[in-house]
Order: sequence, then C-alpha cells, then structure tokens
Amino acid sequence: MSLHVLVIPSAYPRREEPNSGVFYKEQTEGLRRAGVQVAVVHSELRSLRNAVRPAIAFANHWQVSETIENGVPVVRRHAWAMPHARLRMQLWVADTVGLVERYAARCGWPDVIHAHGALFAGIAAKHLWTAKRIPFVLTEHSTAFGRGLIRAWQERIIREVMHEASGLVAVGKALARLLEPYAAGKRIEVIPNFIDTNFFAPPKEPRRENEGQFRVLSIGYLTPKKGMDVLIEAFAAAFSDDRSALLDIAGDGPERCRLEMLARARGVEEQVRFLGSLSRSEVRDTMWRANAFALASRVETFGVVLIEALATGLPVVATMAGGPEDIVDERVGSLVRVGDVGAFAGALRVMRRQWHQYDVATLRNHVLERFSEGVVAQRVIDVLERAA
Repeated sequence: MSLHVLVIPSAYPRREEPNSGVFYKEQTEGLRRAGVQVAVVHSELRSLRNAVRPAIAFANHWQVSETIENGVPVVRRHAWAMPHARLRMQLWVADTVGLVERYAARCGWPDVIHAHGALFAGIAAKHLWTAKRIPFVLTEHSTAFGRGLIRAWQERIIREVMHEASGLVAVGKALARLLEPYAAGKRIEVIPNFIDTNFFAPPKEPRRENEGQFRVLSIGYLTPKKGMDVLIEAFAAAFSDDRSALLDIAGDGPERCRLEMLARARGVEEQVRFLGSLSRSEVRDTMWRANAFALASRVETFGVVLIEALATGLPVVATMAGGPEDIVDERVGSLVRVGDVGAFAGALRVMRRQWHQYDVATLRNHVLERFSEGVVAQRVIDVLERAA
C-alpha cells in the first residue's frame, strides 16, 4: 500500500497567478509519479486590491472547489486576505484545517502531512498533529529568514512548529543555518527543489551569437530582493558602449517602472527589454534564445530559475545570496558578492567572451545529477516515510 501524503503549500498556482508556488506543484506531481498517493489542500489568499476587478471578484467568493490536476486531487478555498497579519493567519489556519477535515471525510486521513512553510502551513499541520496525531514534515523555503522579516510574535510560533515536526527540511544550506536557532538542535535536512528536466532541455539547434549579438536573460518577480537594479547597473557598466549586448528581463512586479527609468538613465534603454510575466513555455523559449543567464538576487533560498537555465545549457552569473552557492561552481558559471555592481559587470564581460566555451552536456549533467525529479523526489519520500 502506497504512502498517503497530504500537501499543505503556502502558495499554489491559480488562474490569475499561474506561476505562484509552481515548484510546490511540480514537487507534488513528482511524488505522484514516484508512486505516492498525494493530494493538496490550499486556502488561496488574494489581495483585496483585486476585488475591484469584476472577473476575479465574481469567480472567487469563498467557495470550495475540488479538482484533479495532472492526477493530483486539489481542494481549494477561493478566499481573500485580511489586512491584519495575525487575523489573516488565524483565519487561514482555521480554514485550512477545515479543508483537511473535508478531504479526510472523503478520502481518509493521510499517513503524513507535508507542510511547505512554517507560516502558515506549518501552523495548520501542528494543529492537526495535536488534534488528530497526524505527523508532519516541514519544508521551509522563505527568504523572510534571510531578510530579517520574521516578527517577534512569529518567532515563538515558528519554534513551536519546528518542535512538533517529525521532519525538518530546508531547500538550501544557507537557509538551514538560518533555521537552526528555531530548531533547538533538531536535524535539518537540506533537500533542493527539482525541475522537469525533460521540459527544460537544450534547444534543438545549438545557440550562437545572432548577427554578433550577446543576449543575457534574467527572470524574477520585480521586487528589491531580486536585485534587478544591480543587474541593470552592472549591464550598463559592462555594455553601455556595446549595442550588440542585450538584456532581457522576464517577470513583472512593483519595481518595473523604476527599473525602466533606471535603464533609461544609464543609457541602455534600447538594449534592455522588459518581457513581463511569461508562461512556462515562454520561459523556456527565452532561455533557448539567450546566451547566458544572470541572477543578481540580494537573498535567495534556492534559485529554481538557475537550474532551469542550466538544464537548457545556459551558463550563469549569480550572486552569493544563499541558494545559488549550492548550485553554481566554476564548471557552470560564476558567483559574485551581493550588491557588487563592479564585480557583476566584470563577470558579465568575461561571460561575453567565454559563454560558448561552456559544454552544454556538462551544464545539463550538473542538474541531472543533483536536481532531477528522480533524485530529489526519492529523498523527499524517504523523509516522509520516516515521519509516517
């Protein structure tokens, strides 16, 4: 009889935000393909700012939906976020526990719960452990620990969640070190995210400089923590006098207007393209057209886009922001200090000269050996089985 796992993610893809929590979805579907009986329960929290958009407001009115997505049962509450943090947490936890009980009434209680994020999924899992004695594994992904965003009242809650967890996992070594003060000596296993390496594969035709152009790609939500301002400054320092160098930035967010103004102010407006939010297929297509990938994050617990890029055969330049240090070495690219515009510019110049010297098979094997579905899914299953 297969292991029965119920996943409680802190985010999950939805119609208006198809990339939200996509790595939770991919890991869950990977567990199913590995033979685990797995389902997802998720109380979606939308910003009340979206309530002014009639289509979204009409489609989401606190109702529950039950769907099968790529073979995985998903139970959702189409909810709205409350502005007060503690009230939002309490309502989300209570609602999630109710959804779990609804799922259990129909499909039986799981052997183990896999909670992604102490806040708030871990709190719901802890409640179910106390009430129903369902053990849980907590996997932490949040950059809040590295950015000093954990509030004093949340610290006690996180410690309590980690104390009750039957297994603790961090997606990177740097994050694991940040979690140690909360774990009170409990073992924290480091298990990375994985990607679909069949989908993220090299292009059919080898990359080349198109009419002498060198194209750098970066992907991320446009917020300060992603360091897109540092990337634009570094790109301008390296290539403002070289119009054959181009920078594509995929993703959207509150910083977009300021970043567009920065590119204009640095004289590289015509070299920098803002592509907006892209679908999964569009992400892969932009990677196929690029010559190198750049990630200038200030804090990064892992860096899924790095392994996606490497799997397609793109060499990378990244910052020592935590997660990238577990991924990037001299065989696949280079690492520079966080916020160091000069060092990043120098690394981009070197990459322009040397990108074609990186062996595509070496880049891809770097991912297959450490971050492929089969390798990572089995490690997750081992932790879940021990907890169960």
